[in-house]
Amino acid sequence: MDWGEALVEINGKRQTVQMFVMRLNYSKARFVAAFPFQKQEAFFEGHIRAFHFFGGVPRRITYDNLKTAVFRILEGHSRQEQRAFTAFRSYYLFESHYCTPAQGHEKGGVESDVGYAQRNFFAPIPKAKGFTELNAMLHQACLNDMQRRVRGETRSVAEVWQSEKSVLLPLEAQDFPACSHHLATVNPYSQVMFETNRYSVPVEYVGKQLTLRAYPFRIEVLSVMEVVAEHPRCLEREQDILNPLDYLGLLEQRPGAFEYALPVRQWRQQWALEYEKLLDLLRHGNKAPQA
Repeated sequence: MDWGEALVEINGKRQTVQMFVMRLNYSKARFVAAFPFQKQEAFFEGHIRAFHFFGGVPRRITYDNLKTAVFRILEGHSRQEQRAFTAFRSYYLFESHYCTPAQGHEKGGVESDVGYAQRNFFAPIPKAKGFTELNAMLHQACLNDMQRRVRGETRSVAEVWQSEKSVLLPLEAQDFPACSHHLATVNPYSQVMFETNRYSVPVEYVGKQLTLRAYPFRIEVLSVMEVVAEHPRCLEREQDILNPLDYLGLLEQRPGAFEYALPVRQWRQQWALEYEKLLDLLRHGNKAPQA
């Protein structure tokens, strides 16, 4: 497994994304996915997507000494791993193997696959509306790539991969939660802070301490084990990500604030015409307005 970088165009804006690349050394099957960063939640999510693509879990995966996996380098190939990565490995039952420092070529060809993906999957520069569309494009590119033949092999990569699947470890019925965990106290505006951005939660949780799960592309907020709020993960800074439904209980107590509340003003810019008609009825006490 290895990381690389590539240039893409998302919503008309060019940006550099992080490529997660995994390779099966027997069949030479490749998997590539794009993330906005190399944080541990993206590291885990990349593995899970690769496992589903390959139809199973490799018995051993080789890595550089990346910080999302390694806490301390010991003698030889021994490593003290990050606790979360040890839990992840234990869940899927695969072994980890680490390259000698500064000897990345020991990863068995995946470094060349990073360059291959840059030249073939990201040239010309792909254009997408978001990471969901971009990763769907990359998934299809990986499937198409399986039709190639490796020099000296009479079968295609897809054909060799079919025989390799039988020795992969089976997937678990439920995926490991590819997220980081954080404690978050709800402020007086019914929001929790994460990475400078503020996400709304229902108003009844003001002042309470909740748990925030940060996935690569979404945020979950939990009270004990119940998910009380979910939002797309904001990749910008100092933004308010608000769900107007979180504030309806408070607005019911203060109906005069309805049209002036920030969540409602943001919501109103894109809500359906039916909501505007309903608001008009509410203003007139559920009676049709006079002509």
